[in-house]
Amino acid sequence: MQVLDSFQLRDVTMNDDELMREIVNVLVSEAAKQIEDMYWAVEKQDPITCTRLAHVLGGACANLGAMSMRRVCGSIEAGAGHGDLGQCRSDLGLLKAELEKFRDAVATME
Repeated sequence: MQVLDSFQLRDVTMNDDELMREIVNVLVSEAAKQIEDMYWAVEKQDPITCTRLAHVLGGACANLGAMSMRRVCGSIEAGAGHGDLGQCRSDLGLLKAELEKFRDAVATME
């Protein structure tokens, strides 16, 4: 699974390294918060909130080239949409790992 589409990230940031770092830092920070919010939604048996959070985060990931994170968000969104919060919980662990891989992949671009 491709972790980072560097061409997409560079395209959206107009190949501006400073802008890229700023946007990536925001994504990483917000993704960590949204992952925690999704864990909360799973624990509260709230598939609607989990679906919404996964959708929003997945869109941001797609825009910035975080491809493996986007795929996992899609799985969480689908699982929550079908009420399978157990699968969502498992996918959230994977999403946390993919966030770290994304952070590492971006760091090697610089």
